[in-house]
Amino acid sequence: MKNIPLYDLEGNIKDIHLLLAHLNKNKEDETLYEHLNKTIYYFYKINELKGIEDCIDNIISKFVVNDRYLSEGEGLLIKEMFVNAIYLHDIGKINPAFQKNKMKNEYVETITNNSEHSLMSALIYLDIYDKKVKTILDRKVKKFVEYLMYLNAYCISKHHSYLRDLNDFLSNLETLKSTLIETPEYIEYYINSSIESMDFTQYKNPFESRDIIQKKESYCYGEVYVLMKLLYSSIVTCDFYSTYDYMNEGIEDFGVIEEISSLINEYENSDIYASINKYKAYISGESNDNPYENKPINRLRTEMFLESEKNLKENIQGNIFYLEAPTGSGKTNTSINLALKIIEKDKNFNKIFYIFPFNTLIEQTQESLNNLFNGKGQERGIAIINSITPVITNDEQSRNEILGSINYEKYLLNRQFLHYPIVLTTHINFFNYLFGIGKEVNFPLLHLCNSVIIIDEVQSYRNDIWKEIIMFLDKYAKLLNIKIIIMSATLPKLDKLIGDNQESNFIELIKDKDKYYNHELFKNRVDLNYDLLEMDDITIEDIVDFVDGTWKQNGEARMLIEFITKKDARIFFNKIVENNPDKLIVELTGDDNKLTRRKILNNLKYKENGEYVLKDVLIVATQVIEAGVDIDMDIGFKDISILDSEEQFLGRINRSCENKGEVYFFNLRNPRIVYKNDHRVEMNLVSKEYQTYLENKDFEKFYIDCFERMEEKKNQFNVNNIENILDDLRFLRFENIYKKMKLIQQESYQIYLPTKINDDYEEIDGKIIWEKYLKLITDQDLGYAEKKVKLSQVYEKMNYFLYNVHKEPRTYKYIIGNIYYIENGEDYITEGKFDREKFEEKEEGLFL
Repeated sequence: MKNIPLYDLEGNIKDIHLLLAHLNKNKEDETLYEHLNKTIYYFYKINELKGIEDCIDNIISKFVVNDRYLSEGEGLLIKEMFVNAIYLHDIGKINPAFQKNKMKNEYVETITNNSEHSLMSALIYLDIYDKKVKTILDRKVKKFVEYLMYLNAYCISKHHSYLRDLNDFLSNLETLKSTLIETPEYIEYYINSSIESMDFTQYKNPFESRDIIQKKESYCYGEVYVLMKLLYSSIVTCDFYSTYDYMNEGIEDFGVIEEISSLINEYENSDIYASINKYKAYISGESNDNPYENKPINRLRTEMFLESEKNLKENIQGNIFYLEAPTGSGKTNTSINLALKIIEKDKNFNKIFYIFPFNTLIEQTQESLNNLFNGKGQERGIAIINSITPVITNDEQSRNEILGSINYEKYLLNRQFLHYPIVLTTHINFFNYLFGIGKEVNFPLLHLCNSVIIIDEVQSYRNDIWKEIIMFLDKYAKLLNIKIIIMSATLPKLDKLIGDNQESNFIELIKDKDKYYNHELFKNRVDLNYDLLEMDDITIEDIVDFVDGTWKQNGEARMLIEFITKKDARIFFNKIVENNPDKLIVELTGDDNKLTRRKILNNLKYKENGEYVLKDVLIVATQVIEAGVDIDMDIGFKDISILDSEEQFLGRINRSCENKGEVYFFNLRNPRIVYKNDHRVEMNLVSKEYQTYLENKDFEKFYIDCFERMEEKKNQFNVNNIENILDDLRFLRFENIYKKMKLIQQESYQIYLPTKINDDYEEIDGKIIWEKYLKLITDQDLGYAEKKVKLSQVYEKMNYFLYNVHKEPRTYKYIIGNIYYIENGEDYITEGKFDREKFEEKEEGLFL
């Protein structure tokens, strides 16, 4: 990368060493020359660690213009423009108004009004490279490269704001050009300017021509989108690093896996891996000791582990790998082994991301990984990045306080840029990295390059954009050299949605899944009963009677019932409690606070002498109990919805495969109440065919049916038509793409109900927590980093009192950001649970 020529600042910018970029009362002023060179220094450093140059070359190699790939010289010019867009991102700070008004630069005597520098940086960049691009002889290639130059300039202009559409960019450039013609003093330090003669209309999008949309070259707009996202991430990241370096200290640790051998040694010294090695020796004939002689479930898990490892090694050239494995088959252990094997094979990969749809899965996986690394998870740099985990944990806070100081800036930097070798985060965050338009959400994209990304429970993602999801994942994986492992017990093979020509990039790590799914330990661990589906117009009273009868018949039993709506769960709970006042019955829905849910689940999992303490209990739940909740029950009852959901529910029954589980299905409520735009609800377990799919774990046939319905929708002339997202890509409508790819579309509002709750050690008063929050956000003496860190710590406890509603509240006392503070929060808490009906009644009463 260092062989790419950088713009000659000293030869083209007058007095470049006297112009300033930043001020710091504790240091000498930083010159613009120093800042720009420090910025490119960090780009070179990140390139060495994350292989950014390979990604740029990879993208350029895919460009097809005028029915041919670009020549070496044309590709080198594009790469030079990319690198110099980072280098010149702040060149507009030569503006005398910026120097005088913002930098208080005594050297500058000219006083003008407009201190803006980002758009001026873009304009100067265009002027510099316009001359070079005009030397390209092929007219169509020249037009394409001009367009890339224009997009680069757009990214420069937005490096302090966010990406939107390009509609206003052209007019903004014209306005600035007119200003410079009228007042040339604005660019008096820019030698040999030809801005006054520039024609911005030449940078028209080549993909706008409808006559080329069907041609081969029209398909590189996906590559253009990824290149621009990569450039924007590079600019804002390296600019931030450079500024941080000047304001605080140099950055040495970027949170990559530097010594994979030590990480592998730690992992292979775990008890689980030791057993796997013993089994490998047994099946190879090297040993007569079968470690799983009395544990057949562990033998089956190990065989899946070994098969997936073998298929990975044989198909390491692939980018997207499917790990389809039954619930309870040890996917976490298998996936971390696969990730380590990829990194061991190719040292260019040096970071692991785990992506989850639920925070409960994140916490469970952190615990599992910690065990797999012999309790040294934190030492190995395993970090949770979500909205409810503080930037600094309590343990880290205590250690730092003993040392006497806390480097808040460094902690926040690590969090913002994911400076951790292994990152556990949410699918919301992940999609923000890929499609987000703001500055901070684009910081991590650079670090995704040459990484292993493990996506769990992909079927939980918005069903109506599955085709777009896999289209983008495929593109990002190929272009940024990412290995993606998609794993689930009910795994949709999403590549079927983008055509057979993509198959070579998608590798199935389990070739014969029936060997495992149809094994009696998985397939027959739960008996399925559909008798209740024969009842017409079944009522909650009917279900209460049936559950009562089943409980009495079984004596002691750990039972679980799931409803589609919270309202049904609440009505059933009240009736079943009335019938069984002496039984332990617990309600678990999204209206419980985090602390309550954790207590319930911990009590359910608690064992003494290898046996559950709670042997006789009924859990009344909603979908929160499905994926991501590690509990083991004996008997289940479920209101039918979608086949994925039914299988996820089965995963909570006889999870250990040590007994015999039973599940009874009933049809109380239309699942469209919850799964509004989901194509999977059009068929359900009322169909005998779908019952067979579930019994035989034949999710592939189920998904084929689903995909056919999805394709019909995608080809209709409506908002779901796939051409809409392709048009957004052609015209680089960044904001449209971001909105369409949001995983949660329904708008929601957070309400804060200040009550008092007890954890295991103390009483937590919601009013006191809120007062701490108010004090922090209004404290003008705290530095930005310290405030952000401390707010994250307070927010962890605030989360106990936060609930989501889908209508904007009107009963609030305060509103701060997107949080509505509700006075007398205890009025809306019934038996420790948010009483949604009572709250909604109060809200509706305001309109009477």
